[in-house]
Amino acid sequence: MKLNVDTSFESEIESLVVSPGFPQKRKKQLSQGFHVKARIISYRYRKSFMCALVFIAVICIGELSSEESILDPITKSKYDRCKLDPKGPTTAILISQGRSGSSVLWDTLSRLSGDATVAHEVTGGNRNSSREFFENVNHVDWATKRLCNIQRKYMHEEKKGQYKYALVGFQWKPFHTTFDHPMAIAGMKVMSDQNVKVIHLTRNPLDRYLSNLKHRGKQHSEEVPAHCKTDDLTCIKNHETQAKGISIELSTDEEQEAFIEHLRESRNNAKVYEERLDTFGIKHIHVYYEALFDHEARDEYLANEWMQIFKFLGIGPQDDLTMGDVRKAFEYASTTPKSHEEIISNFKEVKKVLSGTDLIDLLH
Repeated sequence: MKLNVDTSFESEIESLVVSPGFPQKRKKQLSQGFHVKARIISYRYRKSFMCALVFIAVICIGELSSEESILDPITKSKYDRCKLDPKGPTTAILISQGRSGSSVLWDTLSRLSGDATVAHEVTGGNRNSSREFFENVNHVDWATKRLCNIQRKYMHEEKKGQYKYALVGFQWKPFHTTFDHPMAIAGMKVMSDQNVKVIHLTRNPLDRYLSNLKHRGKQHSEEVPAHCKTDDLTCIKNHETQAKGISIELSTDEEQEAFIEHLRESRNNAKVYEERLDTFGIKHIHVYYEALFDHEARDEYLANEWMQIFKFLGIGPQDDLTMGDVRKAFEYASTTPKSHEEIISNFKEVKKVLSGTDLIDLLH
């Protein structure tokens, strides 16, 4: 591992040594040249010792590639000095692949426990932005520092006397191309050491696939925005219309193989992410979209999946919470039809392709 040492600092020390104002520690007068050499040698020993300490610290945190830069141990920025306040809002990281209901989940959790907060996709919303994030982050405790500064931001808002927040944090959208990045690995090691809590949300890969098709070419557009508010009936109608009659291209062997491979990779990636959290001993809870947003559950049914999350976080309603209570807190509406047969126009063809594979259970 190569550590870059700033030689300009040594030059500054040498200029101080020969300056008239540099303090003399020895009573016996020696030649000016001897003083200069002795102090420079002393500084170089101290500098070597500091470099050794930094090197040992990096080894303890985990091996990084030679291209990775390391957080300056003498940094003075407020960002890097931030420490989580145990009296502040609870902090957590939500790890979830795209189109898994992460925004609705976080918004509802925050509303049921306090005032609403937003969990932004800090690590990037797509593969390119995720790669850019991890290639540019330069300190191993990036996740905990970001959590701390988000907490500080919301605590500052609380001082105005208008809000009371219970849950703050950010989203980490995982991609297999960046989840193994050295800075992602280093970040998870620090998360484990500092007892950061993680919510891992997964969803049926076929439903994620269909949701992406529904929004393809229209995502973030006025016609089919990412989400619909519960009182926006026009938006909800457009979503429901767009969600029906989706055709999956399966006319060639190549298209069928690509479809199967996509679903299998998506499901396997979710397993890898869960195993990674287990490996590092990160405090986390694995929850499922299908249990959280169960269309079949009546309003009087207990919202067990939601209460498990609140118990894990130590906030919010942990007993007697019903699905009706949860639905009343929804800021965004669920617009996905219940049956794949309603959604997929070539349902029989899809069923035939998936029959005989380990993916047939994804159909409902």
